[in-house]
Amino acid sequence: MSSVLIIAAVLPVLIGLALVATVVLERRQAGLRQRIGHSIGVYTADLGETIGPLRLDARPRAAGVLSWLPESLGNRIEGALGATGDRITTLHLIIAGCVGAVLAEVLASVLLGLQGFLVLLLMLAGAIALPYGVVKFFQARFQAGFLQSFPDALDLIVRAVRAGLPVADAIENVGNEITGPVGKEFRQGHQGLTIGIALEQELLRTAERVRLVEFRFFIVALALQKRTGGNLAETLENLSLTIRRRREMWLKARAMMSESRASAWLIGILPFIGGAAIYFISPFYIQILFEDPRGRILLGVAVLLLAGGVFIMRTMIKRSMR
Repeated sequence: MSSVLIIAAVLPVLIGLALVATVVLERRQAGLRQRIGHSIGVYTADLGETIGPLRLDARPRAAGVLSWLPESLGNRIEGALGATGDRITTLHLIIAGCVGAVLAEVLASVLLGLQGFLVLLLMLAGAIALPYGVVKFFQARFQAGFLQSFPDALDLIVRAVRAGLPVADAIENVGNEITGPVGKEFRQGHQGLTIGIALEQELLRTAERVRLVEFRFFIVALALQKRTGGNLAETLENLSLTIRRRREMWLKARAMMSESRASAWLIGILPFIGGAAIYFISPFYIQILFEDPRGRILLGVAVLLLAGGVFIMRTMIKRSMR
């Protein structure tokens, strides 16, 4: 009964915090997209008439397994998968969901000794949490790889523009010369230009996949130069230099925070090392945690507290690096 009360009290709090964090993040992203959209004028009526049916909000219906989901949810998941550089598919999500459900079932049944509805609830949470973590991990890797080569792509565009080539040809040149995520995204962008999609519209589609502020700065620079004139080569050169300096500062901050990161890893791993040492020295003191119901309750509470502490330390480290 005590374990039921603990899970019933803790689980809604965790779900509520996750929902609040998701809403706050979506609002920040929506506000950023709106400000950038007003800057480049994509959401104005004039450009809407020029683009016609190829507006950004006129997305196709998600296909495959995602077509069975509600349209908004299917499109959201499809966009999240595209933001990984197409490294993750729905099949990977299904496999990750099954693995998460199995791990949650083992934790609930074997470790905590729970039964019935609570086990199903934890399995559902595991089936959602693990795919979400996998998608976020591959999105971060894709964005890091893109940002690493993006300044070089800007330098190529600067040289092409100074040589007298149009921006469309400069984008094609980037797609042919640079490998990795940057080359792939610019090749897809050039393919869209060849079938008649407007430059701003195709770049916005790429920005939805990349999800980097630096790339949106690139869109703003192109749009402003197109509407107001100016030296595009000099603007993009300054943008490339700014991105390189931002990355250098981020690497320096990461190096300075290495001690805190190592401490966080040590604090998270130390309970498992200590538990394993006690088990080999005197198994009786550890077995009681698995055999006695009260021990399983304490073990479950310890796991929840450890997970919460790791999450808080990770959040503090990330905020200090901004």
